[in-house]
Amino acid sequence: MELLPEELFYKEIDAKDFIRDYLRDSSVSISGGKDSLVAMDLSMRAGIKKFIFGNTTLTYPGTLEYLDKLEKNYDIKIDRATPERPFMDLVKDIGYPSRRLRWCCEVYKFGPLTHYVLENKIKYLITGIRAEESVRRKKYEKISKNPLIPAVQINPILEWTEADIWNYIKHYELPYHPLYDIGYTRLGCWLCPFQNKDDFKRLKDKFPNLYETLITSLTENVKKFGKVGVRELNDYVNNFGWLTNALPIRNIKKGNVEFSKNHKETKYKITCFNKKVFLKILSNIELLKKNSNSVTIDIENYEINLKSSSLNINKVLIFAEKQANCVGCGACKSLCPKSAIKIRYNQIRIDFSKCSYCLNCLKTDKLRAGCISRNYAPIRSKFAVRDIDGEHASFEKNLLESDGLIKTRIKLHEVKAKLSNFFINTLKEQPRYSEINNIYTFSTNNLFITIRKKQGFTYVDLKCDDAEKNLNLLINVLKK
Repeated sequence: MELLPEELFYKEIDAKDFIRDYLRDSSVSISGGKDSLVAMDLSMRAGIKKFIFGNTTLTYPGTLEYLDKLEKNYDIKIDRATPERPFMDLVKDIGYPSRRLRWCCEVYKFGPLTHYVLENKIKYLITGIRAEESVRRKKYEKISKNPLIPAVQINPILEWTEADIWNYIKHYELPYHPLYDIGYTRLGCWLCPFQNKDDFKRLKDKFPNLYETLITSLTENVKKFGKVGVRELNDYVNNFGWLTNALPIRNIKKGNVEFSKNHKETKYKITCFNKKVFLKILSNIELLKKNSNSVTIDIENYEINLKSSSLNINKVLIFAEKQANCVGCGACKSLCPKSAIKIRYNQIRIDFSKCSYCLNCLKTDKLRAGCISRNYAPIRSKFAVRDIDGEHASFEKNLLESDGLIKTRIKLHEVKAKLSNFFINTLKEQPRYSEINNIYTFSTNNLFITIRKKQGFTYVDLKCDDAEKNLNLLINVLKK
């Protein structure tokens, strides 16, 4: 066996000494890649006994078998952290992530890992992160903190080069992943949106079944959520437009949240438009009850009335929309310090025997909007907010005036032309038309549509009966 290069010899000693400072309550995070392999080997030599693999359900073929091989070769047990729903199942509800809509890490990495950390009382996670890998990782320190994971991150090989990694692997004859022998340089999720076109061409060549699964799923996604904003299906799917784009947003109003303040407390009334949403909110209403002075529930009218001196309107709104939008992704489990959030039948359920009623699950600083689906899904359930003393809540001002919303990249003048043609030639109606301050309206006896431009998007606001049906109708109009 050849000697290690002198510099690497001392790096190995330093890394093991560094790891030994964190022997208690530690676990090594394993991805299946070369860097985490080296971190695992160093940690074992230093005395670490726990290992965790986050199964994103998007691992390359052979990865799970490779982990079995590591367990056998090293005589260890590698725990598996699994998400609530497989990726290919979840995207049917909230669409695909992209470089602009990067929700996948919260659901498939941080959420399951947080659950493992809390359940196993892990204080330190040892990683194979290296500064050389990316500009972002150059800013990391050897001891760091991820706000979505309640454990200190220990990065013992942060300053190692790729040459150091391979020299260490060859010197100790470590069993590395076989994909490195067929040209792969990094292993992660096989459809990560931060890959380039060449990566997907290689996927098509090496794993045609996976590539076909991706293309089929993307096509079904566009058909389900509408082609509004997708100018050319082939460009979006086969030419990887989905990597940087996002499907259009449709907001559908599912109820109202009214509030009234006095000097001691605030009164809230949550009204749902249908029984399904009402029952979703009731399932976890105990969270608000414990933070309220009084609660009354009107089952016949789907209403919940609260009086509270501690809740604010934002928390009540997030609570209502979180329940209404939940698809059981499990990302918000990472927000709960007591592991009280569970997923049952693709719906959030709070274990109130564990809950401390801290309302961390309604915060937005770690998880945008407090909910992946509420923030990223192409079709979102919304509650209008109204101050019954007179003023609308500013952050929901526009939503209050509409029952549904479409957000699209189609040019405003094209939207106007399509709608005008639809009213005149399809509905055989002459709509009332007006324009005030660059806000355009079309209206009939049954429909009131507002069109406006904002931050590069065209917003189509709809006020009518049966908003969901009419939104789908508008989607079909704009597709043409």
